[in-house]
Amino acid sequence: MNQNVTVIGAGRMGSALAIALYQKGFETTVWNRTSSKTESLSRLGLRVAPGLLEAVGNAEIVVVNISN
Repeated sequence: MNQNVTVIGAGRMGSALAIALYQKGFETTVWNRTSSKTESLSRLGLRVAPGLLEAVGNAEIVVVNISN
């Protein structure tokens, strides 16, 4: 599966969703306004976008998971 998916928001739910997508073979990018929340995801192999525009620019699917 080569679909590009971006998950916006790397809290508990966003991180869990991003990891599940990545493990299922999706090319997964994450972005969070607090970049430290994406460090563990980067270590797992997920791509971390430097900014919101870069995160959604090439995504075929965008999942927004924010609390407010």
